[in-house]
Amino acid sequence: MFLRLAFAAATCENPDILLIDEVLAVGDARFQQKCYRRLREMRDRGTTILLVTHVVHGLATVCDRVLVLENGRLVFDGEPGRGVDRYYSSFSCRPTCRFTRRAASCGTAPAAHRS
Repeated sequence: MFLRLAFAAATCENPDILLIDEVLAVGDARFQQKCYRRLREMRDRGTTILLVTHVVHGLATVCDRVLVLENGRLVFDGEPGRGVDRYYSSFSCRPTCRFTRRAASCGTAPAAHRS
């Protein structure tokens, strides 16, 4: 509930830049849908959005650019669909790492933003 309130407070204004870190990883599908809808509205008004997340399924609807970091290094910068593919491909080269909470310990996380 706290993250819902924090998201609402952060997005009730119209900031020039909005930084969101993992807020979409919590909550039910309805909450996530509302968040993505609000982010699209803000993007369409010209807000720069920096979204850090491991939940990559909705990035293409919100972002026009995706950055993929691996062990703190930039390994991809480009179109969202290709960025998500690159993110998932990093798991196939690491057989001990699966797409679960343990994936975070592998050091791979996409960051997406709109400029």
